[in-house]
Amino acid sequence: MFLDTVTIKVASGRGGHGACTFRKEKFVACGGPNGGDGGKGGDVYLVASDDLSTLLDFSYKSSFRAINGQRGAKGNCFGKGGEDLIIKVPVGTVVRDINADLTIADLKKDGDRVLVAQGGRGGRGNAKFKSNNLRVPNFSEPGEACIERELELELKMIADVGIIGFPNAGKSTIISKVSAARPKIADYAFTTIAPNLGVVKKQSGDAYVMADIPGLIDGASEGKGLGHQFLRHIERTKFFVHMVDVWGFTATNIDEFDIKSHEDPLHNFIQLNYELAYYSDKLKNRKQIVVLNKIEAYPEEDLKKLIARFEEYTGLKLASKKDLESDSNFVGLFAISAVTGEGVDELKEFIDLGLDTLKADEEEIILDEDIIATDHDDSNFTIIKQDESSGSTKWAVHCGKLERIMKITDIRDLDSLQHLFHVTKAIGIIDDIKARGASEGDSLNIDGVDFEVTDAVLL
Repeated sequence: MFLDTVTIKVASGRGGHGACTFRKEKFVACGGPNGGDGGKGGDVYLVASDDLSTLLDFSYKSSFRAINGQRGAKGNCFGKGGEDLIIKVPVGTVVRDINADLTIADLKKDGDRVLVAQGGRGGRGNAKFKSNNLRVPNFSEPGEACIERELELELKMIADVGIIGFPNAGKSTIISKVSAARPKIADYAFTTIAPNLGVVKKQSGDAYVMADIPGLIDGASEGKGLGHQFLRHIERTKFFVHMVDVWGFTATNIDEFDIKSHEDPLHNFIQLNYELAYYSDKLKNRKQIVVLNKIEAYPEEDLKKLIARFEEYTGLKLASKKDLESDSNFVGLFAISAVTGEGVDELKEFIDLGLDTLKADEEEIILDEDIIATDHDDSNFTIIKQDESSGSTKWAVHCGKLERIMKITDIRDLDSLQHLFHVTKAIGIIDDIKARGASEGDSLNIDGVDFEVTDAVLL
């Protein structure tokens, strides 16, 4: 089974809480603070690997979570950081954040990696808050929350050459002739239901990847057949080898070919190019080597007529190596028999030279990498003004950072409350309600707890 689009959920590790502890030491106030910091939560990375060729594994497991950081401990002991989570994906995977509707990575090479969920920072222990003015800090910080993200993974194969054509045009046959790939081959349409990859060696010893794209039919760009599902896999190729099935036409009806009829191989060539153009402007302009396949049934005179017809329409001519060597932009016309091997060696040499001389038309994917940098910035806030019948006003605050601190704040301890106030003021909440007309006697609601607003607070 070939799978090239999946949705997964990932979550980083939560940061460990800082410890609030004191030493047991004579003549030191409350023993002295010695609470350690919490450990950082684990990050989640996606890493491209040549070991994978499909996203099938994610149909069995689609939810991933990194390890949380541990709490700090007494004796200034830091909590252990959570281990990072590495998720392997095939080379050619494009990563999108579904909820933010952003593209965050395009993993094109083996070993490429991207951070998709950053682990939460560990909270500071109370030892970090000791100062000349505060000898006994009776509070610590909570660890940052985990980051949860829903991702779409889309596999776009990394292939140098894309073989296209309608069903039964000989795409699988040609890839089996020039590479070690052994796809299923039969004399009926839709034998191939998933892309085939073949590694082809040049005479120089270098190698390149050729992809055979199945299921292209009329309406493929609109989702008919299998074509729309697999068109993404030729978006990265340098050029196309366009296979045209010319089997079964005789000299008596070549002169009667109707370009509007499916019985005309030129019609099929035009129709497939229309599907490419409808799907993407980039595919429309991609260079093509046009290959007339299955010529073994044609007498020489009939074949000349057929070739002349394609030459007239496409503006190409029957190709030779010297054409490509003299013009680096030349892409030509071939007549071959993939079954008997006639013309296949010449086609392969032509493709080899084309890869050396033709400039790659790289697909450009715009990435939104800054999304990770702002993951843990939870200091943004919203304030809702709620009028009360008593004449005072309640200001309801929603702020991730304050809500985290509130969860471990002892509201009976003056130092803890003072720290909460400093954070509230630093974020800008006090200035905001003051500008909106807050006055003494109003209340400020943070995470369900009401605090009275005084003139001292508003100063």
